[in-house]
Amino acid sequence: MMVWLLALAGGLAVFLIVAGTAGNAGSASGSAHPMYRPRTARSLGKAGPSAVSAVVRAGAGRALRADAVNARYLRQLKQADWYWAPAEPAPLKRRAPFWNLETLWAEKYFGVLLGGAGAAGLILLAGMIGLLTLEFTGASPVGLAVPALGVGAALVGGLGAALGFTSPDAQLAAAAFSRQRELSLELGFRIGEIRSDVLAGVTLPTAIGNLSRRAGGPFIEELRRMTTALKVDADEVAAVNTLLDRNQGNEFVIEFGNTVRMALLHGARVESALNALADAAQIRLRQTIQAQGRRNAQEMARPVALTTTLVISMLVIAPAIAGIVEGIG
Repeated sequence: MMVWLLALAGGLAVFLIVAGTAGNAGSASGSAHPMYRPRTARSLGKAGPSAVSAVVRAGAGRALRADAVNARYLRQLKQADWYWAPAEPAPLKRRAPFWNLETLWAEKYFGVLLGGAGAAGLILLAGMIGLLTLEFTGASPVGLAVPALGVGAALVGGLGAALGFTSPDAQLAAAAFSRQRELSLELGFRIGEIRSDVLAGVTLPTAIGNLSRRAGGPFIEELRRMTTALKVDADEVAAVNTLLDRNQGNEFVIEFGNTVRMALLHGARVESALNALADAAQIRLRQTIQAQGRRNAQEMARPVALTTTLVISMLVIAPAIAGIVEGIG
């Protein structure tokens, strides 16, 4: 059994090595540029053989894929409001399970170790208990079952390691989607307050500052981050760019940020743009609420259908089966 435990540990080690190579060890600076390649690759690349060039190109492709993966992780961390760095104007949210690329990859590797070792350990423990029982009763040749147990533990351990490795990805993607959805909904009914202040003669930055001091959700949090950044370096355009960078892919936030940036850069009047944005956001808000209502109705129909099926089974099918069995007997 010690041999199989060593084999399992070796399999987990190989999995970690492969995952680390594919993910470039979670580094945010992996790149195809020569300065980021290993020293041996740079020196061999000068020799010019086709084989060496192919290896270097393959390494560059892996680095580009790693860059794409890390860029996606970084974007989702910001969208979920889990990202934190020393230069960030706002403190870290303690509810975040990880807050940068390094802690994310550490969580993934810890999930590999915990999931792989835990799943394999449970299989080994259950198998050992079963083998000891069979050996005690003499009902089955135990020697033939030991290799099967080792293979089964290795397979289940690999599956657990894979689940542990991908679990943080699903958790991060769900958090990013949920927060961006909440942000869009809040923007839909908060943009009217900014429009009202601007129509009353208040400047757009002042209206944003007034709204950021009120209670609210993700949209108010983003406005507070903007005002905090303005207090640090007084660069309004940089604060708006930070808002856009943290919410990539959210069309309403991007449109709002572009409207604010145009007003700051060119002094343009934003009343018409705010009116169009508020109308579009209200339409989107109503559509989202209606879609959620339809989903809620579908979800409510499921327990009713299950309960009806259970009642019919108890009142009709079960007595019919009992009658058939009694007639046969």
